[in-house]
Amino acid sequence: MPLEAYMPISGDAKVACGSCNLCCKKARIPILQSYDDANAYQTEFLGGVLCLQHKPNGDCIYLGDAGCTIYDKRPAVCRKYSCVTHYKSLTKSQQKEAVRVGLVSEAVLRAGRQRLAEERSNDAQ
Repeated sequence: MPLEAYMPISGDAKVACGSCNLCCKKARIPILQSYDDANAYQTEFLGGVLCLQHKPNGDCIYLGDAGCTIYDKRPAVCRKYSCVTHYKSLTKSQQKEAVRVGLVSEAVLRAGRQRLAEERSNDAQ
């Protein structure tokens, strides 16, 4: 399955992240060279995929105490990523595989599931 199937990136994300930054932790954040100039970022290859570098604790190199330190210049995946869309787009077996290979954490999928439930609850009212 192509990388884009595990990281859907259509349109700008419409997720109210608030202080949540789970998608910046313990997961690969791929640079999609058809969207981004890889030379603009500190990168590393993880499992043959060009990704943003990570700190020793597994967080994105650009995650600071107050959030993303390159927010205005963040890569396409970061601009367009929605944990809700990601959760909805993957079957259970694809979710397990994406977690296994480090493209998403279980915490991010849980956040997507929770936000989806909140959206549906709000729609029902």
